[in-house]
Amino acid sequence: MMENYSIRAAARESLTGRWINPVVATLVFFVVSALIVFVPIVNIASGIFFTIPLTFGMTYAFYDYYKKRNDNLLDNMFQRTFNRNYLKIVVVSLLWSVIIFVGGMLLIVPGVIASLGLALVPFILVEHPEMGSWEIICESWNRMKGHKAQLFWLQLSFIGWFILSCITFGVGYLWLIPYMTVSLGKFYEELTPIEVVSE
Repeated sequence: MMENYSIRAAARESLTGRWINPVVATLVFFVVSALIVFVPIVNIASGIFFTIPLTFGMTYAFYDYYKKRNDNLLDNMFQRTFNRNYLKIVVVSLLWSVIIFVGGMLLIVPGVIASLGLALVPFILVEHPEMGSWEIICESWNRMKGHKAQLFWLQLSFIGWFILSCITFGVGYLWLIPYMTVSLGKFYEELTPIEVVSE
């Protein structure tokens, strides 16, 4: 497993000279999510049916961008969300939300552990369409066994960026979100077994 500083270095390298699309995609995500939240009728359900699914879609779109499979981040973000698997995405979003909410209600630590254990859900959701919703949740949890602490320290290492983002009245998040998300994609890549194709 690659060290955290190497994971962040790989993320920075993949974004060097390619920041414009991630920044624009992040801005659009924030604007669209904000508009949905302020619509009174759909405000309650917006998280499960829109915000969390779109977050999943954006996460994998950034992974595609990191892998240089699709540079049209904005279009890919919505395609990864609103497709024929949308119903499954919503179900997984609901399960993901309930587990993290229950963990957070118990205590802060269980909530953090739950979010770390389910961090790979967006990637598994796309790459394993044959899996059921609960199976995707379990697969993420199983892959994260023994790796939650490393991911926690990886996320904590962005504390300086968080402070900078606050100082700039949130503008810094347009760069922080892509940086963190691509780093998570690299983390996922490190935990993904290489499939050997027999000739």
